Amino acid sequence: MAALDEEGAKTLARLPTLRHLTLDSNTKWADISGISGLGKSNTIRSLAISFFKFGDAELQTLESIGSLNQVHLNHTSVTADGVRAFRAARPNVHVHVHPPIPGLDTQ
Repeated sequence: MAALDEEGAKTLARLPTLRHLTLDSNTKWADISGISGLGKSNTIRSLAISFFKFGDAELQTLESIGSLNQVHLNHTSVTADGVRAFRAARPNVHVHVHPPIPGLDTQ
């Protein structure tokens, strides 16, 4: 996937049986600016994101996915502070970051 726009994310969010979603780019640092469109989903439990332009602001948009219980972030630009803020807002969501961020506890 080279990009995820908001309309595409909203389409995914409307899928009634979508439980696990993996977004893996074949182009390092591809655009995922539309990730906020997933916020209306009430079915996604697990989300894996790899090799996208995905930082703290994008992570914050995932807070609105009420059904979410796992986030796997691989080769993104999230920071320790961003992950801590997300965990504070959504303490029951397991966040795994690879490669590990120095100073961030694994969950």
